[in-house]
Amino acid sequence: MKHATNISRISTRTALVLGLILAVALGGTGLATAEWIIKDTVHSSVEAGTLSTGISGTVALGNTEINNHDFTRPVALTLHNPNPVPVSYSLELDPLAGNLDPTQFELAVWESLSPICSDTIPPIGIYSGTFTDSLELSAVTALPESDTTVCAATRFTGPLASIDKGTLIMKPNLTAHLGTSAWTAVAAGDEFTHTISTPIASPPLPVSNLQCTDVGDHPHNSGVELSWMPVSGATSYQVFDRRGQLLQETMLNSVFLDEYSGGKHNPDITQVEVVALNAQGNSTPTRQNIFLAQGGGMGNHLRCGL
Repeated sequence: MKHATNISRISTRTALVLGLILAVALGGTGLATAEWIIKDTVHSSVEAGTLSTGISGTVALGNTEINNHDFTRPVALTLHNPNPVPVSYSLELDPLAGNLDPTQFELAVWESLSPICSDTIPPIGIYSGTFTDSLELSAVTALPESDTTVCAATRFTGPLASIDKGTLIMKPNLTAHLGTSAWTAVAAGDEFTHTISTPIASPPLPVSNLQCTDVGDHPHNSGVELSWMPVSGATSYQVFDRRGQLLQETMLNSVFLDEYSGGKHNPDITQVEVVALNAQGNSTPTRQNIFLAQGGGMGNHLRCGL
């Protein structure tokens, strides 16, 4: 085996020397020799050694406070290329355990010129996908025998529904590729964990089963009553006219409206919107058509419309 190793080294050295001699001999003729020399040198270097790679810093991707759809603060990952040739990278995550859906998480990666990542995600040059996608980091610089810094951030993309507890453990795998050849090297990074230990708060759902009922027929004591099903998690409700003016706010699931709702005579009460609210925001509006009926000498009053 020792004799064979020496032959391999001699062959490699011979190929390099011949390449240099050929380059000198043809340099004055204008013939292109660089492509042949590069290919022969890369082939000899890899054949005489072992392709390898590595990734560090992935444990910092863990997150235990998931309560919105924002990206986490970017963290720096280091990609290692100890080989005497440039390589390209692909990064994928292997789910190990947990009851959270990895397709409801997104990973974004981009190259950084600094070993420290800024808090903002750049608008271009980003590789992103779900936790089950393989990211081909095709434009990431991987010079021979050097380290490359990339920044990474994650975010939850699923519905912000209440989850009592959820965990997802992921193992990052970095693969180094040598051009279009079959030579690859795979390295596993430190595992990271996403955990939801408290319910995820979210704005309430829209008001449903909105009903309109005519109340009374006297101009001074008539109008409409709006009622709806209570919305889980809602702390109050607001009713607006079609121009967005607030007519009433209530903690109940019904209100009475007349033509003076909102504090003055309001001819714009031809359509109303009801929204549910809590500390996280408000629901999308639910609409109900109403109209001002002519009272025939007794004044106008609200009535339910189609």
